[in-house]
Amino acid sequence: MDLSPEQLYHWFGLNRALFLWLSGIHFPAWDWAVGVLAAADPAHFPWTVAAVLLAAYLFPRLASAGDAIVFAIGFAPLMLASAHFKAVFGLPRNADLVDAGGSFALLLKDGDGLPSAPAAFVFLLAASLSPGVPPPVRFFLWTFAVLAGLSRIAAGTALPADVAGGAFLGIAVAMFLRAALRLIARGG
Repeated sequence: MDLSPEQLYHWFGLNRALFLWLSGIHFPAWDWAVGVLAAADPAHFPWTVAAVLLAAYLFPRLASAGDAIVFAIGFAPLMLASAHFKAVFGLPRNADLVDAGGSFALLLKDGDGLPSAPAAFVFLLAASLSPGVPPPVRFFLWTFAVLAGLSRIAAGTALPADVAGGAFLGIAVAMFLRAALRLIARGG
């Protein structure tokens, strides 16, 4: 069986089915949450970094300065990698999704797919900060990242494959930077 990148991106129809299912779920609390969580966007990076650095300064037992630095440094390579992968893959979305989806599906634009930069951003946040925080905060960070990713799908701005790619990229950048900073700190 010969697999094309488009077949892998569309997950043999599962990408479309999950998108239609999630964008078709509507009840007041979920619609409100989708609107709030979908606002987690890289455009808010300066405010997010300021909040993370302030938390690390004010609550050193709650947020590690090293973890905050991983997050702050990670944004630039994350956005560069995201733009690079979008240009390299250039995977088309299914045009029929715009007409077939739920009420939010009209927001899904062609292009700008894999990976979802907002999903990459929230997963970079969770992966950067979670090693040095207490378990309840870690649970909150990962829950926020997952719900923010799902909200991108439910709001009709990303497909499941876009969010999964963004999540993978955000986690990978945090892990790479953490390893690089450890190596630099050891002098090697």
